[in-house]
Amino acid sequence: MDQELVGVQLIRRLSTFGIHPIDTVFVYLNRDALRTDVPRVSRGLFGPSVEGLLTRGAEAIRATVNGIVLVAVAEGRRHDRSIRRGGSALTRFCSEP
Repeated sequence: MDQELVGVQLIRRLSTFGIHPIDTVFVYLNRDALRTDVPRVSRGLFGPSVEGLLTRGAEAIRATVNGIVLVAVAEGRRHDRSIRRGGSALTRFCSEP
């Protein structure tokens, strides 16, 4: 792979990694204002039919996050059981069957 391409990809990924925490903090701190502003601006841009899409979109995002958390908890529990039995989940996944 070309070194220039690697450098561009590295800068792009680092900037993305730096922007996401800032976005998260902004949304967390301004959640009440966003809760009223986003539907109002969306209605102005797309009309009144957008409210159902916003509601379903928020529900889909919430369900996705809940699913990711559930899988992470289940994986952590499975890993914990493996450690208690004296094994390592990582070595079990990396070894050949």
